[in-house]
Amino acid sequence: MNNKRTPLNSFIIAVIAILLTILIAGPFVFMILTTFKQIGEVMRFPPKLLPDSFYLQNYVKALHSYIPRAFLNSLFVSAMSVIVTLLLSLPAAYAFSRLKFPGRNFFFMLTLSTMMIPQGLLVVPMFNIMKNMPLASSEYGWIDTFPGLIFPFLSIGFITFYVRQYFLGIPRSLDEAARIDGANKLQVFFMVILPLAKPALSLAVIFSFMNKWNDYLWPMAIIRSENHYTIQIAIKMFQGQFNTDWPMMLTGATVSVIPILILYVAFQKGFEQGLSGASAGMKE
Repeated sequence: MNNKRTPLNSFIIAVIAILLTILIAGPFVFMILTTFKQIGEVMRFPPKLLPDSFYLQNYVKALHSYIPRAFLNSLFVSAMSVIVTLLLSLPAAYAFSRLKFPGRNFFFMLTLSTMMIPQGLLVVPMFNIMKNMPLASSEYGWIDTFPGLIFPFLSIGFITFYVRQYFLGIPRSLDEAARIDGANKLQVFFMVILPLAKPALSLAVIFSFMNKWNDYLWPMAIIRSENHYTIQIAIKMFQGQFNTDWPMMLTGATVSVIPILILYVAFQKGFEQGLSGASAGMKE
Protein backbone atom coordinates (compact mmCIF):
# COMPACT_ATOMS: atom_id res chain seq x y z
CA MET A 1 0.00 0.00 0.00
CA ASN A 2 1.32 3.43 -0.93
CA ASN A 3 1.28 5.66 2.15
CA LYS A 4 3.05 8.54 0.45
CA ARG A 5 1.28 11.82 1.16
CA THR A 6 0.33 13.77 -1.96
CA PRO A 7 0.27 17.59 -2.12
CA LEU A 8 -3.53 17.49 -2.33
CA ASN A 9 -3.78 15.37 0.83
CA SER A 10 -1.41 17.71 2.65
CA PHE A 11 -3.47 20.72 1.56
CA ILE A 12 -6.73 19.13 2.73
CA ILE A 13 -5.21 18.19 6.10
CA ALA A 14 -3.85 21.72 6.53
CA VAL A 15 -7.24 23.29 5.72
CA ILE A 16 -9.01 21.01 8.19
CA ALA A 17 -6.42 21.79 10.88
CA ILE A 18 -6.84 25.54 10.32
CA LEU A 19 -10.63 25.29 10.47
CA LEU A 20 -10.50 23.27 13.69
CA THR A 21 -8.07 25.77 15.21
CA ILE A 22 -10.40 28.66 14.36
CA LEU A 23 -13.39 26.74 15.71
CA ILE A 24 -11.65 25.95 19.02
CA ALA A 25 -9.55 29.08 19.57
CA GLY A 26 -11.94 31.59 17.97
CA PRO A 27 -14.34 31.98 20.95
CA PHE A 28 -11.38 32.23 23.34
CA VAL A 29 -9.73 34.98 21.27
CA PHE A 30 -13.07 36.80 20.96
CA MET A 31 -13.50 36.64 24.74
CA ILE A 32 -10.08 38.17 25.37
CA LEU A 33 -10.60 40.94 22.82
CA THR A 34 -14.01 41.75 24.32
CA THR A 35 -12.36 42.48 27.66
CA PHE A 36 -10.78 45.53 26.01
CA LYS A 37 -14.12 46.90 24.76
CA GLN A 38 -16.64 49.22 26.34
CA ILE A 39 -20.24 48.11 26.78
CA GLY A 40 -21.38 50.15 23.78
CA GLU A 41 -18.96 48.34 21.47
CA VAL A 42 -20.12 44.95 22.71
CA MET A 43 -23.76 45.72 21.95
CA ARG A 44 -22.98 47.07 18.47
CA PHE A 45 -24.41 45.20 15.48
CA PRO A 46 -22.84 43.84 13.41
CA PRO A 47 -20.20 42.98 16.01
CA LYS A 48 -16.53 43.82 15.46
CA LEU A 49 -13.68 41.51 16.41
CA LEU A 50 -11.18 44.23 17.34
CA PRO A 51 -12.00 47.02 19.81
CA ASP A 52 -11.96 50.65 18.66
CA SER A 53 -9.31 51.29 21.30
CA PHE A 54 -7.91 48.97 23.93
CA TYR A 55 -9.92 49.92 27.01
CA LEU A 56 -7.97 48.76 30.08
CA GLN A 57 -10.43 50.04 32.67
CA ASN A 58 -12.26 46.71 32.68
CA TYR A 59 -9.26 45.09 34.38
CA VAL A 60 -8.91 48.05 36.76
CA LYS A 61 -12.59 47.72 37.72
CA ALA A 62 -12.14 43.97 38.12
CA LEU A 63 -9.42 44.59 40.73
CA HIS A 64 -11.94 46.64 42.75
CA SER A 65 -14.76 44.11 42.44
CA TYR A 66 -15.47 40.66 43.90
CA ILE A 67 -12.92 39.08 41.53
CA PRO A 68 -9.65 39.21 43.61
CA ARG A 69 -11.18 37.78 46.81
CA ALA A 70 -13.19 35.20 44.87
CA PHE A 71 -10.08 34.21 42.90
CA LEU A 72 -8.17 33.48 46.11
CA ASN A 73 -11.17 31.65 47.56
CA SER A 74 -11.36 29.41 44.50
CA LEU A 75 -7.63 28.72 44.65
CA PHE A 76 -7.92 27.65 48.28
CA VAL A 77 -11.04 25.53 47.77
CA SER A 78 -9.67 23.86 44.62
CA ALA A 79 -6.24 23.17 46.15
CA MET A 80 -7.77 21.65 49.29
CA SER A 81 -10.14 19.54 47.22
CA VAL A 82 -7.17 18.18 45.25
CA ILE A 83 -5.42 17.18 48.48
CA VAL A 84 -8.54 15.53 49.96
CA THR A 85 -9.34 13.75 46.69
CA LEU A 86 -5.84 12.31 46.35
CA LEU A 87 -5.69 11.25 50.00
CA LEU A 88 -8.92 9.26 49.56
CA SER A 89 -8.60 8.08 45.96
CA LEU A 90 -5.01 6.84 45.79
CA PRO A 91 -5.23 4.26 48.62
CA ALA A 92 -8.61 3.12 47.27
CA ALA A 93 -7.18 2.71 43.77
CA TYR A 94 -4.25 0.71 45.16
CA ALA A 95 -6.58 -1.56 47.12
CA PHE A 96 -8.84 -2.18 44.11
CA SER A 97 -5.90 -2.91 41.80
CA ARG A 98 -3.48 -4.84 44.02
CA LEU A 99 -5.22 -6.25 47.09
CA LYS A 100 -7.68 -9.13 47.33
CA PHE A 101 -10.46 -8.84 49.90
CA PRO A 102 -14.12 -9.91 50.14
CA GLY A 103 -16.47 -7.70 48.18
CA ARG A 104 -13.72 -5.96 46.22
CA ASN A 105 -15.62 -5.94 42.92
CA PHE A 106 -18.86 -4.90 44.65
CA PHE A 107 -17.25 -1.93 46.36
CA PHE A 108 -15.48 -0.95 43.15
CA MET A 109 -18.78 -0.96 41.25
CA LEU A 110 -20.31 1.03 44.11
CA THR A 111 -17.55 3.60 43.67
CA LEU A 112 -18.19 3.76 39.93
CA SER A 113 -21.90 4.26 40.52
CA THR A 114 -21.20 7.62 42.17
CA MET A 115 -20.24 8.95 38.73
CA MET A 116 -23.63 8.04 37.26
CA ILE A 117 -25.75 10.36 39.42
CA PRO A 118 -26.09 13.94 38.09
CA GLN A 119 -24.94 16.61 40.49
CA GLY A 120 -28.23 18.47 40.15
CA LEU A 121 -30.14 15.57 41.74
CA LEU A 122 -27.92 15.65 44.82
CA VAL A 123 -27.88 19.38 45.56
CA VAL A 124 -30.96 19.39 47.81
CA PRO A 125 -30.07 16.30 49.91
CA MET A 126 -26.43 17.47 50.12
CA PHE A 127 -27.63 20.90 51.26
CA ASN A 128 -29.65 19.27 54.07
CA ILE A 129 -26.63 17.20 55.10
CA MET A 130 -24.40 20.28 55.23
CA LYS A 131 -27.05 22.20 57.20
CA ASN A 132 -27.25 19.47 59.84
CA MET A 133 -23.54 18.70 60.14
CA PRO A 134 -22.68 17.90 63.77
CA LEU A 135 -20.01 19.85 65.67
CA ALA A 136 -20.34 22.81 63.30
CA SER A 137 -19.56 26.26 64.66
CA SER A 138 -22.77 27.72 63.23
CA GLU A 139 -26.42 26.85 63.70
CA TYR A 140 -26.54 26.43 59.92
CA GLY A 141 -23.89 23.72 59.92
CA TRP A 142 -21.49 23.95 57.01
CA ILE A 143 -23.69 26.29 54.98
CA ASP A 144 -21.65 29.28 53.77
CA THR A 145 -18.32 27.81 54.96
CA PHE A 146 -15.17 26.64 53.23
CA PRO A 147 -15.57 23.02 54.43
CA GLY A 148 -19.04 23.09 52.88
CA LEU A 149 -17.45 24.12 49.58
CA ILE A 150 -14.52 21.69 49.71
CA PHE A 151 -15.89 18.30 50.74
CA PRO A 152 -19.13 17.81 48.77
CA PHE A 153 -18.96 16.67 45.14
CA LEU A 154 -15.30 15.68 45.06
CA SER A 155 -14.25 13.72 41.98
CA ILE A 156 -13.27 10.69 44.07
CA GLY A 157 -15.14 8.14 41.96
CA PHE A 158 -13.51 9.10 38.67
CA ILE A 159 -10.02 9.56 40.12
CA THR A 160 -10.22 6.18 41.87
CA PHE A 161 -11.32 4.49 38.64
CA TYR A 162 -8.71 6.24 36.51
CA VAL A 163 -5.76 5.69 38.87
CA ARG A 164 -6.78 2.04 39.36
CA GLN A 165 -6.61 1.53 35.60
CA TYR A 166 -3.15 3.07 35.58
CA PHE A 167 -1.99 0.89 38.47
CA LEU A 168 -3.15 -2.19 36.54
CA GLY A 169 -0.68 -1.28 33.82
CA ILE A 170 2.26 -1.46 36.26
CA PRO A 171 3.83 -4.96 36.21
CA ARG A 172 3.11 -6.96 39.35
CA SER A 173 6.63 -8.35 39.17
CA LEU A 174 7.82 -5.04 40.65
CA ASP A 175 5.59 -5.63 43.69
CA GLU A 176 6.99 -9.13 44.08
CA ALA A 177 10.57 -7.92 43.79
CA ALA A 178 9.92 -5.31 46.50
CA ARG A 179 8.37 -7.92 48.80
CA ILE A 180 11.40 -10.19 48.32
CA ASP A 181 13.51 -7.27 49.52
CA GLY A 182 11.36 -7.10 52.66
CA ALA A 183 8.90 -4.35 51.78
CA ASN A 184 5.37 -4.58 53.15
CA LYS A 185 2.25 -3.57 51.21
CA LEU A 186 2.34 0.00 52.48
CA GLN A 187 5.98 0.38 51.46
CA VAL A 188 5.23 -1.09 48.04
CA PHE A 189 2.49 1.53 47.62
CA PHE A 190 4.66 4.50 48.59
CA MET A 191 8.05 3.38 47.25
CA VAL A 192 7.14 1.44 44.10
CA ILE A 193 3.65 2.20 42.83
CA LEU A 194 3.35 5.95 43.46
CA PRO A 195 6.75 6.90 41.94
CA LEU A 196 5.80 5.00 38.79
CA ALA A 197 2.37 6.61 38.67
CA LYS A 198 3.45 10.26 38.43
CA PRO A 199 1.72 10.72 35.04
CA ALA A 200 -1.54 9.45 36.55
CA LEU A 201 -1.11 11.80 39.49
CA SER A 202 -0.63 14.71 37.09
CA LEU A 203 -3.92 14.01 35.37
CA ALA A 204 -5.64 13.44 38.71
CA VAL A 205 -4.44 16.83 39.97
CA ILE A 206 -5.61 18.63 36.83
CA PHE A 207 -9.02 16.97 36.74
CA SER A 208 -9.81 17.33 40.44
CA PHE A 209 -8.66 20.97 40.40
CA MET A 210 -10.81 21.79 37.38
CA ASN A 211 -13.77 19.98 38.91
CA LYS A 212 -13.85 22.41 41.83
CA TRP A 213 -12.57 25.49 40.01
CA ASN A 214 -15.35 25.36 37.40
CA ASP A 215 -18.12 24.34 39.80
CA TYR A 216 -21.02 26.76 39.74
CA LEU A 217 -24.17 24.97 40.87
CA TRP A 218 -23.05 23.91 44.36
CA PRO A 219 -21.39 27.22 45.35
CA MET A 220 -24.49 29.05 44.11
CA ALA A 221 -26.62 26.91 46.41
CA ILE A 222 -24.51 27.08 49.55
CA ILE A 223 -22.81 30.50 49.56
CA ARG A 224 -24.53 33.33 51.41
CA SER A 225 -21.81 35.93 52.07
CA GLU A 226 -19.42 37.80 49.77
CA ASN A 227 -16.44 36.56 51.80
CA HIS A 228 -17.00 33.04 50.46
CA TYR A 229 -17.68 33.85 46.82
CA THR A 230 -15.85 31.64 44.35
CA ILE A 231 -14.67 32.93 40.98
CA GLN A 232 -17.70 31.51 39.15
CA ILE A 233 -20.12 33.24 41.53
CA ALA A 234 -18.18 36.51 41.30
CA ILE A 235 -18.48 36.42 37.51
CA LYS A 236 -22.23 35.83 37.85
CA MET A 237 -22.54 39.04 39.89
CA PHE A 238 -21.96 41.09 36.73
CA GLN A 239 -25.29 39.82 35.41
CA GLY A 240 -28.26 41.82 36.65
CA GLN A 241 -31.97 41.27 36.33
CA PHE A 242 -32.35 43.62 33.37
CA ASN A 243 -28.85 44.01 31.98
CA THR A 244 -25.48 42.30 31.84
CA ASP A 245 -22.05 43.92 31.91
CA TRP A 246 -20.55 41.69 29.22
CA PRO A 247 -17.06 43.25 29.16
CA MET A 248 -16.71 42.79 32.93
CA MET A 249 -18.18 39.28 32.83
CA LEU A 250 -15.74 38.23 30.10
CA THR A 251 -12.88 39.94 31.96
CA GLY A 252 -13.66 37.75 34.95
CA ALA A 253 -13.89 34.69 32.69
CA THR A 254 -10.49 35.52 31.18
CA VAL A 255 -8.94 35.83 34.64
CA SER A 256 -10.51 32.53 35.68
CA VAL A 257 -8.80 30.70 32.81
CA ILE A 258 -5.28 31.63 33.95
CA PRO A 259 -4.83 28.99 36.73
CA ILE A 260 -6.10 26.22 34.44
CA LEU A 261 -3.61 27.17 31.73
CA ILE A 262 -0.75 27.35 34.22
CA LEU A 263 -1.71 23.99 35.69
CA TYR A 264 -1.90 22.35 32.26
CA VAL A 265 1.47 23.76 31.17
CA ALA A 266 3.07 22.61 34.42
CA PHE A 267 1.67 19.06 34.15
CA GLN A 268 1.41 18.75 30.36
CA LYS A 269 3.96 15.98 29.95
CA GLY A 270 2.51 13.91 32.78
CA PHE A 271 -1.02 14.59 31.53
CA GLU A 272 -0.27 13.13 28.10
CA GLN A 273 1.61 10.15 29.54
CA GLY A 274 -1.21 9.57 32.02
CA LEU A 275 -3.77 9.19 29.24
CA SER A 276 -1.69 6.56 27.46
CA GLY A 277 -0.94 4.75 30.74
CA ALA A 278 -4.62 4.48 31.64
CA SER A 279 -5.33 3.06 28.18
CA ALA A 280 -2.79 0.34 28.83
CA GLY A 281 -4.40 -0.46 32.17
CA MET A 282 -7.82 -0.89 30.58
CA LYS A 283 -6.48 -3.81 28.57
CA GLU A 284 -5.78 -5.74 31.75
